[in-house]
Amino acid sequence: MNAPADLHLTGTSPAIDRAGTSLSAVDLAGSPVSQDGDCNGTAAADSGAYEFDSPSC
Repeated sequence: MNAPADLHLTGTSPAIDRAGTSLSAVDLAGSPVSQDGDCNGTAAADSGAYEFDSPSC
């Protein structure tokens, strides 16, 4: 089985805001970590290589 080439999170991913804090200030794409990807009013780091930036909030 081949691994997916695109590891960016989608809006329904359970990894959004799951990590809480991060030792890094940016993800692999250079985007700031600890964005409010689930739009609940609290910014938290996502689990994974890329931070999800929701267009909804």
